[in-house]
Amino acid sequence: MKTLLFLLCLIFPLFTCSAQEFPEEQQISDVPEMLLIAGFADRPPLEFINTQGQPDGILPDIWSLWSEKSGIPIRYQLFSPENARQKVLGGRFHILSAVSPAKENTGNFIYSSPYYQFEIRIFTLNSERSIRTADDLSPLILGIVQNSPEEKYLKTQMPFLGLRLFPDTDQMVAALAAEEIRAAAGETHEMLFFMGRHAAGGKIRYLADPLISLDICAAVTPPNAKLAPLIDRGFAEMGAENTEFITRRHSGISIGHRIPWHLFSIGILLLILIVSALGFWIWNEQLRRKVDSATADLREKQQQLLDSQTALRKSQNKYKHLYRETHNERELYRSLLSSSADAIIIKNLAGEIIYVNPAFSKLFGRSLEEMRGADPPFIPEEEAEEHERMLQNILDKNISCQGMYAKRITKDNQSVEVSISASRYNDHEEKPAGILIILRDMSETRKLETRLRQAQKMEAIGTLAGGIAHDFNNILSAIMGYTEIARRNVPASGKAADCMDKVLTAGNRAGELIRQILSFSRQEKGPLRPILLVPIIREVLNLIRASLPATIRIEYDFEADLKYIRGDPVEIHQILMNLCSNARHAMREKGGVLRISVDTVDISPDSSDAYAAPHPGIYQQLRVSDTGHGIEEAILERIFDPYFTTKSKEEGSGIGLSVVHSIIERYKGSITVTSEPEKGTDFCILLPQTDSEPEEENEEKKDFRNTGTEHILLVDDEQFLTDIGKEILSGMGYRVTAVNDSREALEMFSRSPDHFDVIVTDMTMPEMTGIQLAKAVFRIRPGIPLILCTGYSESATAHMAEETGIQDYFIKPLNYFDLARAVRKLCHKSR
Repeated sequence: MKTLLFLLCLIFPLFTCSAQEFPEEQQISDVPEMLLIAGFADRPPLEFINTQGQPDGILPDIWSLWSEKSGIPIRYQLFSPENARQKVLGGRFHILSAVSPAKENTGNFIYSSPYYQFEIRIFTLNSERSIRTADDLSPLILGIVQNSPEEKYLKTQMPFLGLRLFPDTDQMVAALAAEEIRAAAGETHEMLFFMGRHAAGGKIRYLADPLISLDICAAVTPPNAKLAPLIDRGFAEMGAENTEFITRRHSGISIGHRIPWHLFSIGILLLILIVSALGFWIWNEQLRRKVDSATADLREKQQQLLDSQTALRKSQNKYKHLYRETHNERELYRSLLSSSADAIIIKNLAGEIIYVNPAFSKLFGRSLEEMRGADPPFIPEEEAEEHERMLQNILDKNISCQGMYAKRITKDNQSVEVSISASRYNDHEEKPAGILIILRDMSETRKLETRLRQAQKMEAIGTLAGGIAHDFNNILSAIMGYTEIARRNVPASGKAADCMDKVLTAGNRAGELIRQILSFSRQEKGPLRPILLVPIIREVLNLIRASLPATIRIEYDFEADLKYIRGDPVEIHQILMNLCSNARHAMREKGGVLRISVDTVDISPDSSDAYAAPHPGIYQQLRVSDTGHGIEEAILERIFDPYFTTKSKEEGSGIGLSVVHSIIERYKGSITVTSEPEKGTDFCILLPQTDSEPEEENEEKKDFRNTGTEHILLVDDEQFLTDIGKEILSGMGYRVTAVNDSREALEMFSRSPDHFDVIVTDMTMPEMTGIQLAKAVFRIRPGIPLILCTGYSESATAHMAEETGIQDYFIKPLNYFDLARAVRKLCHKSR
């Protein structure tokens, strides 16, 4: 120990002598308070900007150490090479950090003594052992960085070499590591840095002799010439060891500089110390082995005595462990059965119930004592025989039962539908021991299945409605079109004109009916925008107030400062009219109170089920309730079915509440209904609230005349529709070319794309749809005004038409005067 302390006392001064401060007498009194040093960016590991946005690298660290030694603060910034030189020449910075006098060759700078050496070496793969000097490279393609000093040197001094240029050192090292090239030339530390980044240190070696060695100096302008000797003295005091340490730290791989003498001395002393300690350890180990050998016999005898005692204790512990293990397993199984959400029954081989879990007692209201015996009192009489057959198959044939639906009776004589799974279980000797029966309450599942069937029925009706819409709208278009033509050719007053007006009115009503059916089927969706509920409710109340008998009183309650929801005012109006009409019908005999309220509810994830909300969030709750005759429970489940109604044929079609349900689902809301016979009915609607507000309407009203001289290409596969359109539009002065084949229309347009001013096309046509025709036309002449007409199509909506570039979109049956107005508007815009 004394020897070790003595060696440490010798070593400690060697460490302390390496750190010497810059002598005070060598500082210059008139040096600026902070030296501004300009360096060159993006040269890792020499100079680069790190992830914190600060200058980093070998040269910034060398200058930082210089600042510590000299006591002069510095600020080091990186620029492009040209910007760095201009900032020093312009006097904004004092020192240019690193230049080579041999390369600069200019009288604008005064240079310090060299403090760093830029060495370019040849790097090759370890497998290329035949390469010992640069002259051995001739068979290989050598990788170099474009516009680098080595490129100019190799092209002039070694023109026989094949060169492959890379944009930067990183990519060149990656190619060398991937063996895309066999050798490369680059600055030593920069190459070592990227070798470390690509983990290629063990795969690549470099030749000892450098190709090029460039001395790196600091540069100042003549006005700052006094700084040059100060820089030299600072680097002289730093010592090569410090610069070498910084270089190794940044390059990540040692490059084999000489070891300083005091470090070498320390290493020798440490080696002597280690050898001495090793010799002492060997001597001590030999002595320990002799002691161990002498005591081995005594230990062996002692161990024999301990083994006999341990064997006795093990036999005792074994039985204790088996008891605890059996007890723990029994408690675990009991816990699993007790925590099950499904009801569980365990029977023995005699068919007697020996266990029921808490879930069973909660569902059926019966304890184990009430269930003991071979004939459980909760099985309906009509299912007893099938139950016994199931148990017999399980016991005799080991045939398990999975998912069998059955009814069971609770203690209060209520019927519960359950799914039964049962199987035989064995004891610890693998002998049959009894039957495990699991009963799952299917009440909620049945409710979900009922909702699914409801959704499927609505989807089927929607599909049917969409399927007939196209043909029906075409028929309506023909009826209304020919009626409009006839109406223009008869006197303005008279019986014929009156009859035609009634035909047009009936056609418009038929069109509205189709749109209502499509709205129900969710095939036709108008845009949703921010709206307020209360103004629409007040409008509806004003409409229905006059039609209500005096025995019905209206009450309402609206929360103040309600925000907006996203919806369609017409659809909200439709919802309210349907619900108020049903309420009036329920109270028409005895009178009562119609109450409408709106308030805001914030539904959390825990309360979403209670409110029947689709998802948590802020909703506006619209309630429409009455005190009428109510709805029976059997009917309540069917009120949203399409065409289901308790009214006579003259009073309702059964589509109203189906449309209401469809609209609310589109708004991502929900509707629920509660009712009691002779007490009334309450509809609760949840509509998601929005923070958006409606855009200010600033549409300029322009007078578009319904006449014009433009050339219109009219395309529809129904000839009577093109005949009607041509007749009406031609009567307004337009030139109309009518085509019944979309491919023929495209061919005609391709021959003379500038011959037409507007294209009006149907959507659903054989061979080529209206959307396809529009895309083909826009490829030939982008921006030509185009109007799409459709009776019904899942593949064509107003939004899709707008995305395609179609300027206007019409739903059949067409009002040709509105169509002419749209043509006039598009022609005006195109100018």
